[in-house]
Order: sequence, then structure tokens, then C-alpha cells
Amino acid sequence: MTDITITIFIGVLSGVMTTALIWITLKLFDKVVIPWYQQRVYRGIDISGEWTSNKEYLGKVMVDQTIQITQKGHRINGTLISRNKIPSKGEDTTSFSIEGEIFDNYVDLEYKTTDKKFIGRGSFLLKVKEGGDKLSGGLVAIDRFSTEIMTSQEIEWKRKINNYDI
Repeated sequence: MTDITITIFIGVLSGVMTTALIWITLKLFDKVVIPWYQQRVYRGIDISGEWTSNKEYLGKVMVDQTIQITQKGHRINGTLISRNKIPSKGEDTTSFSIEGEIFDNYVDLEYKTTDKKFIGRGSFLLKVKEGGDKLSGGLVAIDRFSTEIMTSQEIEWKRKINNYDI
């Protein structure tokens, strides 16, 4: 190889390595440093843990739901398990992933199904009540069976402590 080819190769290789190093540094900062900092300075309520809800929705569908919440600062994520008792179809269990945030004692959660074979997406806007033992508010979602947009304003979640609902 000639000197110019080696120089070009070294220049391109160092550019690619620099780009990779910057990308890794930014991802580390975004995924580790910022959440760590937010958790250290966050002074609001901690709603992490297990929450349960029982509600009757459209068409006498009984729904028992459990949310397992993980909180880092104001960011929230976790899993929602929904057990549905549908008069015409029997029982059905669906799992959803949740993401959201808490701000000024309000919880904004979005959920989507983890099974790509089904439609399932919605959003909760809840207020923290009773010293952090209850979340109450509303829901906007896509009904999985009719694929219509549904709303509910009387959603209530109760914190579960040591396998007992409060």
C-alpha cells in the first residue's frame, strides 16, 4: 500500500472509532447518569410496587388488573396484567408494558400490549390520593375486541403491601 492509502485508512478508522466512542458515551450518559441524577434530586412520592384494580367496563366485562411499577425519579415503567371475564367469550389474560411519569402528584401512564398478535394500547391519567395508597383518575384506550376508542373516568388503583390490598 502507498502512504496515501494508509493515511486515508487510518483517518477513516479513527473517525469510525471516535463516532462509536461518542455514541457509547452518550448512551451511557442517557441510560445511567441522567436517571441516577434524577433519582437523587427527585423529592416527590414513590409509587413503585404492586397496585391492583377491579372494574366493570363496557358490556359487563369484569377486569382485574395488577400493575408492577418501577420508579426512577419521576420516570415510571413496569408491567400491567389484565384478567378479563367476558360474558360471551370467557376469560382472557393480557400483558402490557407501561411507561410514564409522575409530576405534582399526577401519574401519566401509557401502556401497550406485549403480544404483537393483539391490539392493545391506552393511557391512564391518575391522581395520587390517601397519602400514596390510592391512584384514581381516568382512562382512554382502544377496546381490544371492538377496536373502538373507550374512556372511563372512575379508575381506582390500590397499593398492595405484603400481598394485601390496602
